[in-house]
Amino acid sequence: MIISRQKFGSPMTAFSKASLQALATMKNMGGRILSRRRRGMNMIEVSLVLGLIGIALAGIFTIYTIVENRSLENRTKILVQNLVAGTKSLFVGSTNYASIGTTTALNQFLIDSKKVPINYVSSATDITSPFNTAITVVPTTATVEGVAAGRAFQITITDAPTHICNALFTEQMTSQTVLAVKAGSTNTLSPKRSGNRALNAANIANRCNDADPITIVMTFQ
Repeated sequence: MIISRQKFGSPMTAFSKASLQALATMKNMGGRILSRRRRGMNMIEVSLVLGLIGIALAGIFTIYTIVENRSLENRTKILVQNLVAGTKSLFVGSTNYASIGTTTALNQFLIDSKKVPINYVSSATDITSPFNTAITVVPTTATVEGVAAGRAFQITITDAPTHICNALFTEQMTSQTVLAVKAGSTNTLSPKRSGNRALNAANIANRCNDADPITIVMTFQ
């Protein structure tokens, strides 16, 4: 059989065209496969980057929380020290704190005499803690550790976080002026006592973990 070149072209030309088409098809398929692989790798890389960012953010948040807690603890300790020193200075030569009168009078007395930093004063009679809860300074109304009513004063901090409670109690373990401290409704802890009610690290942890937040009462002479 004779094949007409004009009608069908040469057999070699037809074969070449078929080969080129096959190669083009393979190239397109290969490109799609490579493209899919590249997309897959990109997704894996993005996932890894996001995971690393998440870990870094978690670490930063943890460090920030630790630093913020330490700052609150230090500011609360300093404020308590100022309140104790201020109250004592107002009653030099007298330990009859009850003579001041009402329960808000000591707060007002401390505020009026500039014994409280202005950033912790919320009104004429209200003192706030560094974590924005109420602080009151009042004369004792009952005997505490053998000291008669009115001869000592109490600083009460409401809704204190557990870490603040631990920090304040630990601070008072070596204090020479504190008579007793109390967390929540539990028994008073005193550096003058021995046994289970003594002001020591184990008992501090037990008392401070009773509730979160917790009310702290410190009695000073």
